[in-house]
Amino acid sequence: MKNPLGVATDRSGSIFIAEFANHTIRKIQTTVFVDDQYISETVMEEYPNPSGGQFFVEIKGAETMPLVLNLMSMTGEKVHEFTANTNKIIEIHADVPTGCYNLLSRTPTGLLSKKIEIIH
Repeated sequence: MKNPLGVATDRSGSIFIAEFANHTIRKIQTTVFVDDQYISETVMEEYPNPSGGQFFVEIKGAETMPLVLNLMSMTGEKVHEFTANTNKIIEIHADVPTGCYNLLSRTPTGLLSKKIEIIH
């Protein structure tokens, strides 16, 4: 990419990056995989959203298991990583600039993703 100038997202989670030097807008589609046998059993909730950088995440599943949460910038950069377990409320303190982020949850059964808005 040459001189990325702006980033935006749409409701489906696609990411758009404007390149100044190439006079181009690139579309990056996000794909989230969740194993079919767990699709109805594993749910990620986050609140409040938007937040000022402090929010709560709960990943509910049929059984308690370890997970890794990654807070990612819209350009795909890992901003924070947290480890926890499912079926517990996780308090997140993210000291990051105002913007949109992706919260990715990785468990032994698959991946979940949510868009997080931080407003200061």
